[in-house]
Amino acid sequence: MKMIAGIEIPSSGTIQINDVRMPHLGTLNKIGYMTQSDALYNELTALENLEFFATIYRLKGPLKKERIQEVIELVNLDADLKSQLATIQEE
Repeated sequence: MKMIAGIEIPSSGTIQINDVRMPHLGTLNKIGYMTQSDALYNELTALENLEFFATIYRLKGPLKKERIQEVIELVNLDADLKSQLATIQEE
């Protein structure tokens, strides 16, 4: 799933769904993707995780930025925005 979503890059070959090379946002919107409620990607930064999930929920533009900022403030994440989650979890 991470390769289909474009989070990880395949070491060889390509991934295609209905003859469309992935990742492809239009195709992802058609096939759907539902993560577990606590699923986060350790190789991404905190901000990248927030942006990824905002995109999955189809948030765009000012609304996307506003909601991300709300979450940052809610969980007091300012200091760790650019840190990979694996690093944050070790602290």
